[in-house]
Amino acid sequence: MDTSEISKISQDKISLILVKVSSLVDYAGEKLHTFPYKNVPLSWLRLYTDSSLLKTLVMTGAPGNHRRDMIFQLIEETKKILKEFKEFNQIKCIKSNFNDLNDSNYDAPIINHSLPKISRPSLTTFASHVTSSNPTPYIITSSIDHWPALSTRSWNNIDYLLNIGKERLVPIEIGFKYTDENWTQKIMEFDDIIIPDYCFVDTKPFIIKLNNNDIIKYNPLQDVIMNAWFGPKGTISPMHTDPYHNLLAQVVGQKYVRLYSPIETSKLYPFEGDFMSNTSQVEIENPNLEKFPLFATAQFKECILESGDLLYIPPGWWHYVRSLSVSFSVSFWF
Repeated sequence: MDTSEISKISQDKISLILVKVSSLVDYAGEKLHTFPYKNVPLSWLRLYTDSSLLKTLVMTGAPGNHRRDMIFQLIEETKKILKEFKEFNQIKCIKSNFNDLNDSNYDAPIINHSLPKISRPSLTTFASHVTSSNPTPYIITSSIDHWPALSTRSWNNIDYLLNIGKERLVPIEIGFKYTDENWTQKIMEFDDIIIPDYCFVDTKPFIIKLNNNDIIKYNPLQDVIMNAWFGPKGTISPMHTDPYHNLLAQVVGQKYVRLYSPIETSKLYPFEGDFMSNTSQVEIENPNLEKFPLFATAQFKECILESGDLLYIPPGWWHYVRSLSVSFSVSFWF
């Protein structure tokens, strides 16, 4: 067998391996979009990363001198191409969709069941409330005014957002509501937000017993989990509940938020099954009371979250959110 035949066989094998590895990357990528990003199992994240790296190795020729340099060169070239592609194809679209970041005109609903507001409570005061037997939601004001995102590097500047720094990765949920088919998630990079000190109070595990005999278990997280939402006016987060303490920071725009205590769970008609059992079937602002009659008797609190506000939501509390304007928010689970 001559050298050309050996080369041909090797190339055929490499092509076959590349096809299989590419399929693995695609499969892992599909799994990343099967779950809300915060719920993606670590195994799928690792598989996506490892299979992508393996694909890069195959594409650069596997064994050989200077392979490491070739890989890094390929990564850098890919980043340049992607950056140029995004700038050419997306900037005009983004600017046209979000050119009203500074628009302060919005139709605010009438608030009849308002939440209390507290101006920059001390850590001791906040910790005492969070660790009480029955913590309730409230709005914290004047506590995130020092964030660069609200001052020196304002997020209401769309040009700045398109050229933002690269220190912190944040999952961004994009779409009107996550129960819609066109809802999606992306990863963006930020260093303009600071985790509030309130997230580091010493919390303890506890169990909430509901009136339908279900329970909600809270266990403290080892690390603060951050999520961010960027969307146009009318974006909705359907009524749902989370098993963690939550601080929702409003950076740009305004949002209407409605909250229900865990004791109202049976009146909120959660979806059946494990995957969506933390989400209500009810269209909160346009409920079908023939189908969900008990919803009319559920007690709630509500507020309009303004830029610079920080909303504390205890574990197990149901919350519905609607953007009243173009909006950028960041939440912190702890």
